[in-house]
Amino acid sequence: MVKFCAFCGKTEIMLIENVCLPCYFKREMSRSAFNVRASFCPSCLSYRVKGKWFEPSSTLLSEIIEEITEKGIEISLPPEFKGTVSFKFQHEQFHLKEGKTRLVLAVYYKEPKLTLKENVTVFFDFKFVNCPSCVKMRKEPKEAVLQFRSFDGKINAQLRKKILSIIEKEARLKGVSHKVEDGKTWFDVKLSSQSFARSIAQRIKEIFNAELKETFKLKGVNDGKKGILSISIRLPPESAAPIKAGGETKP
Repeated sequence: MVKFCAFCGKTEIMLIENVCLPCYFKREMSRSAFNVRASFCPSCLSYRVKGKWFEPSSTLLSEIIEEITEKGIEISLPPEFKGTVSFKFQHEQFHLKEGKTRLVLAVYYKEPKLTLKENVTVFFDFKFVNCPSCVKMRKEPKEAVLQFRSFDGKINAQLRKKILSIIEKEARLKGVSHKVEDGKTWFDVKLSSQSFARSIAQRIKEIFNAELKETFKLKGVNDGKKGILSISIRLPPESAAPIKAGGETKP
């Protein structure tokens, strides 16, 4: 006796409850409405799902929504489904707001010879809250300065631009204010977070093969640990400054 899908009539295919995989997937997704609760940090775009904070792999809101959905939803499919499930945001224009929001996302199922897609409704409950890293950063001592110098006395415009692009991108994500001061052969970057200054200095050291030296100057006798952190960043001569992966140029 020939077995066939009770929905589409196809024969000689794998069946689950007398239904083929594509029809089974379509039926289950059409029955589903998902709920996701998430906290969202407006300062750095980190998000919390199921009690855990995550740093987004993208700064695009639509892609962050997809990440939140994949971590917040578990789709249970029979063992016959051996592929992977992912979500895709359907609207490019979207303004994230606190509270409950209804969105339609496409859910994809993929295996080597099969790709399925169905739209599903996801009810989000967003809450805006600062992540632990941003809370710590706001409470910590302020005022830090990165002092960029070169061993041969020259920092060309191209190198300066690469360094500042790294600082500006990370400072924007972390909500850290910064100000650039230029000299003839050097430049300084003043920052509003000392932990951020240490973190970005270490990154620049690794990328540009620089040398670091920290100094800390108290503002006054009664100020305790309130003071200015200065990090001297010595860049190698232009001819001997290998730039590693992440510096956007070849070594």
